Amino acid sequence: MTYYNQIEELVAQYPDFWDYYGIHRNSRIDQIFNNPLRFIEETFMYASKKLLAPTSNGEDDELRPKLSEARAAHSVSTFFLGAFIAKRLFDGVFSAISTERNSSNGYEFSYIWTLTCLYHDCGYTLEKDQTLAQQLAKAVNSSWARDTIEQQAAKHPYQLGMTQFRKSMELRRSIWCSQGSNSYCRSKQMHKNLIDQYDCVECRAILNIEDYYRHATKTLYSIGSATPIYFPIRKSSEINRYFAYRLLTFDTPVSKTGCIDHGIAGGYLFFDRIIRNYAKAYMSALRYDADTNISNFINPNDYNEQPMHFSFDQLPLFAYISDCIMNHNIWSAKSNTANAQIYQKLSMNKLLVPKYDRVNFFRNPLLFILAVSDSIEPYKLFSAIQIDKAPYNKDQLQLLLKETNIEIINDRIVIKPPKTMIDKFHDKINELKDWVDVDCRENADTFEIIPCPAD
Repeated sequence: MTYYNQIEELVAQYPDFWDYYGIHRNSRIDQIFNNPLRFIEETFMYASKKLLAPTSNGEDDELRPKLSEARAAHSVSTFFLGAFIAKRLFDGVFSAISTERNSSNGYEFSYIWTLTCLYHDCGYTLEKDQTLAQQLAKAVNSSWARDTIEQQAAKHPYQLGMTQFRKSMELRRSIWCSQGSNSYCRSKQMHKNLIDQYDCVECRAILNIEDYYRHATKTLYSIGSATPIYFPIRKSSEINRYFAYRLLTFDTPVSKTGCIDHGIAGGYLFFDRIIRNYAKAYMSALRYDADTNISNFINPNDYNEQPMHFSFDQLPLFAYISDCIMNHNIWSAKSNTANAQIYQKLSMNKLLVPKYDRVNFFRNPLLFILAVSDSIEPYKLFSAIQIDKAPYNKDQLQLLLKETNIEIINDRIVIKPPKTMIDKFHDKINELKDWVDVDCRENADTFEIIPCPAD
């Protein structure tokens, strides 16, 4: 069955598995892809999450992300592909997430996937911002110039890039609640002093949210499972090293242009913005009820008449989503390669094959679905021109959806790409195996992606 037909079936027969908020039930595929940026924006706005809603590159809102129409089209296509995989793979075993083990109730997949996938590339405009990247790289390079790369790696100069980035984006929150100078949560006494310092109700709300999160149990489970989901995958120091690696330009042994990693940037932005958004929703609710409890309330929602539920119980889930977005673009390096030498010099040995901890469906289902669907999504993968280098081509997108066959057979993702793209897909499959825990098989023009069992 073509990918286009799979989306048609998903839209018509299984709306609850992708349309959590119930606002796109009467939409046709051509309507959705005619303006994918609007699809994403309306979804977040309806969900009372304005700070996550992207704007076009021509609009200006410092807190909201900017996203091109082409990148939005890729995100929406990935959104449907991931929902299809989750629905069909292993009889839809990954249907919800709970904060309690062996629970039968939790946050539905459609809710989790909406937040994750529709935001996962919202840091991409920053990856194209060479001016900011050069400013951040300058801080790292100026420190590294005094010693060898190995000596400097031991002194943690990689933190300079992340520190400057967080300052430039006014980011105070992270999923690790670090004890560094950029955290609101360095100590209980400092936290109390900050609460006393801020008269602003919204600021105090943010500090109270952070205080709860810092002490909250951050363990999540797939529905019916007693095994915790594996997150956070990496320590903040490992994320910072990779962020610095992406910033720096290496002439030898590997030619590389520095940039801001859009996954790491997007993950940081997601967590910061959704905490701010929570506080703003609380402020809105206070206008209707002065006794609103910040830990559990209904926001009347200024965008529409449908109230939305906010709860502190959601905070670990937001952290997990942030972690998945951060890690969806962190690549491994094969041993005995030129790139591996740079990884070793930067003390990123855990990202070297075979030490690289590949993404496993059973240990980290959300990141697995994001990694696979993002990698094989037809518009980004098969477009004749890289989607960010040309205007959005909706005719080409629909053609690729109709020329690509995707099915789930015996818990294997079976893909038959367009004939002219077989070689390109062969390369993508081999690349996928380096960082996602799958086996792959080829038979002429057909490919199988087979999830590996948990260790």
